[in-house]
Amino acid sequence: MINKIGIYTAIISFVLGSIFFLSFFYTDYRYQLMIPGMFFVIIAAIVNAGILLGLINKFIKEKENRNKNLISAGIILLNIPIAIIYFHFVMIEYMKNTVAF
Repeated sequence: MINKIGIYTAIISFVLGSIFFLSFFYTDYRYQLMIPGMFFVIIAAIVNAGILLGLINKFIKEKENRNKNLISAGIILLNIPIAIIYFHFVMIEYMKNTVAF
């Protein structure tokens, strides 16, 4: 069960994060989206980390379905580099439009 929850959570996190990312670039409300986007990233990181810990615990305790646990954990971990790339591009765009003192 936790395998399905992990996969669904990873997919939902990816889709919602992508919506925030694309909305940042394609709407006029860029800077109004930064705060909710950051809150989303923090909440998604906490939820995904909790599920990942549950998957690791299940992987250690149960010998059956280890491959499913590894696949689910891998899918969750794929969101980390994606989030870093999104953050990088958002910060580049933010810094281009910030006035330096």
